[in-house]
Amino acid sequence: MRGKILALSVLVAAAAHAQYFGKNKVRYDTFSWQEFATPHFRISFYDRVEPQLGKVASFAESAYDELARKLNFQIPEPIPLIAYATHAEFEQTNVIIEGIPEGVGAFAVPARNRMVLPVDLPDAELQKLIQHELVHIFQYEILFQGKLGKALTTNIPQWFMEGMASYLAQDEDSRAKAVMRDATLADRVPSVADNVTGYFAYRFGHMVFAFVESEWGVEGLRDFIFETRNTLTGAVDKAVKRAFDLDVEEFDARFRAWLRKKYQPVALERGDPREFGPAFRIEEGVRSAEASPAVSPSGELIAAFTTYKDDVDVALFSVPKRKLYKNLTRGYTTRYEYLVAQLFTVGPNRGRDLAFSPDGDTVAVFARSGRGRVLLLLDALKGGVAKEYPIPQDQAMEPAFSPDGKTVAFHAFANGQADIFLLDLASGTVQNLTNDPAYDAAPVFSPDGKFLVYSSQSGEHAKLFQLELANPQNRVQLTFGAGDDEGASFSRDGKALYFASDRDQGVFDIYRLDLETRKLTRLTKVIGAALNPVAVVTKDGERVVYQAYTKGRWQLYLTDPGQGEEVGREEEAAPVQQREVFVPAITVPVTQDKISPVKGHKLFADNVQVAVQFSEDQTLISQAFLSFADHYGDRRLNVLLESVSGYSNFQVAYVNLEKRWQWGVTVFDDRSYFVAADTFTGREVRLKRLYRETGAAVFAQYPLSLYLRAEAAAGYIYRDIDYPVLFGGQLFFIPITDHIPFVQAGLTGDTTGWNDYGPHWGRRWSLLLAQAFDAKNGGTLSRELRLDARQYLPLSRRNELAFRLFAAVADGNRPSIFYFGGVDTLRGFDYRSVLGNQAAYFNAEWRFPLIDHLVLPWLHLRDFRGRFFLDVGAARVDVPGYTQPFRFMKDGQLQDGLSSYGFGFSVELFGLPVHWDFAKRWDFKKTLDKGFNTSFWIGFRY
Repeated sequence: MRGKILALSVLVAAAAHAQYFGKNKVRYDTFSWQEFATPHFRISFYDRVEPQLGKVASFAESAYDELARKLNFQIPEPIPLIAYATHAEFEQTNVIIEGIPEGVGAFAVPARNRMVLPVDLPDAELQKLIQHELVHIFQYEILFQGKLGKALTTNIPQWFMEGMASYLAQDEDSRAKAVMRDATLADRVPSVADNVTGYFAYRFGHMVFAFVESEWGVEGLRDFIFETRNTLTGAVDKAVKRAFDLDVEEFDARFRAWLRKKYQPVALERGDPREFGPAFRIEEGVRSAEASPAVSPSGELIAAFTTYKDDVDVALFSVPKRKLYKNLTRGYTTRYEYLVAQLFTVGPNRGRDLAFSPDGDTVAVFARSGRGRVLLLLDALKGGVAKEYPIPQDQAMEPAFSPDGKTVAFHAFANGQADIFLLDLASGTVQNLTNDPAYDAAPVFSPDGKFLVYSSQSGEHAKLFQLELANPQNRVQLTFGAGDDEGASFSRDGKALYFASDRDQGVFDIYRLDLETRKLTRLTKVIGAALNPVAVVTKDGERVVYQAYTKGRWQLYLTDPGQGEEVGREEEAAPVQQREVFVPAITVPVTQDKISPVKGHKLFADNVQVAVQFSEDQTLISQAFLSFADHYGDRRLNVLLESVSGYSNFQVAYVNLEKRWQWGVTVFDDRSYFVAADTFTGREVRLKRLYRETGAAVFAQYPLSLYLRAEAAAGYIYRDIDYPVLFGGQLFFIPITDHIPFVQAGLTGDTTGWNDYGPHWGRRWSLLLAQAFDAKNGGTLSRELRLDARQYLPLSRRNELAFRLFAAVADGNRPSIFYFGGVDTLRGFDYRSVLGNQAAYFNAEWRFPLIDHLVLPWLHLRDFRGRFFLDVGAARVDVPGYTQPFRFMKDGQLQDGLSSYGFGFSVELFGLPVHWDFAKRWDFKKTLDKGFNTSFWIGFRY
């Protein structure tokens, strides 16, 4: 009697939770690296950075000298500094394999103490950026003694790390200073024992270190840092006690008192923006932020960015009613990645990021798309994108329409310079208007169309300049003195300029400059900051709309310029003379003998991750991931070690990410099991049967866009497996070996948007076609098609529905078997107990928040979330020699189909996502279990 095959091995790992998703980091540019050696740095650069090399080296050595003196500490080895010409090129770095948002200005990593940064900033800001990242290198050596393992395991608060870097770099501008000033006077200062994160961590931490040095001097500052090093857990309360002999409550009280005293003069002289005019609002009870006001030609509407839908959108506001009128964008979209909105999606620069066309039909805004940015013209009547223009320059932002509506001026970066450019809307051609070494930004046209006013760097400060469009070389300086002047706009009659300046007390206020008399009037005197004024005509005369920071957010306000306070006269406008140049403390000359090409690509330890899971049947599944990378992260050796119920597996892969085409080679040894049952006799025979797959493959992938990539692989597998067969009515297992050459190709898409706890909206999918050849008998051993698709539908800010469909089919001489069940697939069933060469399952979940923070005396739990779920699936064996009888359901009741329902909880514990699921099996008519099948596991959900 011939044996009948009941179960077979999987060719390529088919468990859905093992699929690889994620958006693509696309390498658009080529980087031919060279190195320049200075006394304390090894600077990596390429041709587009070379014109700035001397400046970068001088700023770096100046920063090192200041920090080494301040901290009384020396870094033992030369510090690697990797410099990119622009932020768009910096975002393509592979030192960090994940995508880098535009809001991240630079970073440092403890693996080999590398600093990575773009150089497209004004000189003074670039000096501070380099110094900020260099502080992190000092931290890695002082706090972690240069040991990567300690850096990865010591949990020092973000406010300490980033606050110390910000303070020692003195990188706070007037916008940043407004944050802690506002928080202090609103009594919203947290404790140093709190887990302060995000942007506020930088501002809060900065002032903690300022307080420490003010109270205990530089020696106290050093003591605080070194005592934190001696705290293995990174608990700041112990460092505070040892350094200052204070408990946390006493330290907090003294710190808050110091802050109140520091800001008392501001509080006495200044007020809330509402003291200078009413606020705009969305609706009662909605807490949102608004910025970048732009006025319509009629003056009845204001376009502005708003976050009232928990995304950054462009909306129209009614000036008479000061309320939301219409939303012009839809939030989530794949037409572009995000809108360019300072303080929301990108870092601060100068001026506004919206402009109304002279006919009132469109609103101009830049958006991130692919490598760079595109100019979008939004339909002001219907909403949505009416037209878009690709921009060849980097970092394009701050659009301004000409009065005739034929051109748009904007700020961008090209050829190592930040200039003002002019886009011809009819032809799409771009002209560089300023083309000078100064950092130029925030353009605005005069009402008669003859001039352009913009903000330009002069030494350490930005001032307003005027350019004659008929002769761009004819320029005059309009504002003078201390402070930064930016965000200019004209009065409706063109006789005055409104602008923001921090010339008084370092606080941004709104000013009016009469261009004929030079009289200067201040319209606001706020505690936080006021920016981007625009003039509107109302029934009561000309008014000014501006954005102001108060109570932790930006909002729009209306003020009467007639109620302003005259504060003197500005100097007379004068032709542009020689600009003041920023000079660093140390100057480093660039000599060719110090430049060398990069030789070799030595790999070193770069990352370590671990994960542990327990299935319903108490199967232990553990994984360890090790990554080794070269200096630039372009070449990587990844090692995955896995243990499943005592079976040990490994996979080693070398990948080359240097170009857009990414390729690699892998070798693997996978020893595991499947769970088999005797489906003929009906007896419950559940046995773990060994299979082993050892092989090698070459693979490649090409990112078609941020959201879509093509993938391919080819290789060889040696397979040794116990196959179950039916013989004489009994179940037997026969060892079989196969030599399997294979090829496969697929597409993967991912548009998912994430909250801090997991995916919230969008979709991700993978479609794979694989062919395995029968080396013994000829023909096809297995041909398979596999789909894994997930969809996330947001119900509110932190509620979502999550769906997943996994479906696969295989045929051939001995087709692949797909298996699932257990952890995050078909809950309530044994791990890997559902198998067949035709298989599918579907999951549906409602995910919702329960407790944001649970603070216990010994433990802090965050993101405690719940879910209700429904799982449905089935698998069937249909191979040569045997076809399993199958009926999914009959009369509304499952037959060979399987289902479960239940609930679960997730929480972040020690930085790891921990899950509990409670499931009951169900046949669509009755529940099959009296109690719940419980599983506990650690890892990321689908």
